[in-house]
Amino acid sequence: MNLIVERDSCASVVGKELATQGGAWDRLRAVDKQLARCFAGLDGIAADFEWKSVCVLSDEAKIAEQAYPGLYLIEVCTTSPAKLDCAAWLRQFKEGWDLEEYRHAFTSTTKKIRMSMHSELKEWMPLYLGKSMKISKRVQEHIELKLGHRTFALKLKARGLNPSNYRLHTVSLAGLSHYDCLAPVLELASRKLINPLVGKQ
Repeated sequence: MNLIVERDSCASVVGKELATQGGAWDRLRAVDKQLARCFAGLDGIAADFEWKSVCVLSDEAKIAEQAYPGLYLIEVCTTSPAKLDCAAWLRQFKEGWDLEEYRHAFTSTTKKIRMSMHSELKEWMPLYLGKSMKISKRVQEHIELKLGHRTFALKLKARGLNPSNYRLHTVSLAGLSHYDCLAPVLELASRKLINPLVGKQ
């Protein structure tokens, strides 16, 4: 992954073009044009990410070690006594997740289009994908926050769900000078590839 090199290259090109443009709007258009070229390569970078398998969400000590900026993926275990096919499992999952009591509780809902992208039921299915400047803190929020808390999160324990049935993967973005610019684009690209079942977006 060569994000820093690509970033510096983009900055150099943008700087040269700005020097030759007149007027704020023309300069802004030039920046927009160059950013489009830079961001076009991020889809391929996201596709090449090697997600680190961290732990199940009941391992608080291991989660606490993930105190770095980056992307995180939470997966849900699908094993159950009933042998369901993918469509049946997804229906059952949606019925249990989108209960009326959670509608205004600042928590995620299932996403129909992304769910429809899954045709094979795997032992672990992608539940939620996000970004954070401190992954450990954000994941703990997904586990511990109460339903009435206004911070948006999965709120697993408040839903009565066992953290041991969920596991964490991460991609570190530590060292990027332009994390605030790059992380949302990489998050979106990764979400399109992985199709997590639930989310705010």
